[in-house]
Amino acid sequence: MHKHPMSHTGDCRDGTLVCVVECVVAVREGTVFLGSETANQIHQWLTNFAQAVREVDFEAGRELFAGDVISFGTVNEMLEGLDTLQSKQWQNVWGKTRGFEFDYASIRCGIDGNNGWAIALWSSQGRNAKGWFERHGRSTFIFEKREGHWVAVHSHLSLAPAPTL
Repeated sequence: MHKHPMSHTGDCRDGTLVCVVECVVAVREGTVFLGSETANQIHQWLTNFAQAVREVDFEAGRELFAGDVISFGTVNEMLEGLDTLQSKQWQNVWGKTRGFEFDYASIRCGIDGNNGWAIALWSSQGRNAKGWFERHGRSTFIFEKREGHWVAVHSHLSLAPAPTL
């Protein structure tokens, strides 16, 4: 497996910040590298998902996922189908979240034809009975290109493990 580093510079959230994204694309022997445009599409997918979470925009989130998605979430073990993902995970979490963002420098992704994957660290604030608190986590997404658009067929978001000594 070869790794092809790619850089992407673009506007973050409000358009005033510039982010430099390193996306390491894994390319198997014999697989044609699809180019930076495809990796940028994966990066844009992550940007759009983060925005949907921040804005508690379920419809925008749904457009990014396959109807037959299977997910692991921060408050549920396994969720099958987009309706279940929205009702059991998103509706229980997004409204108690602010500032959700991926650590774009941590993104690693791979593309092989109409299949892709991405992992990234994320951070946000969560709210409980005591108020707002910082939280950090990690995410994995598996994508399929359907009808010309990347959709997640699997997602796994989890809180970062507590450090151990």
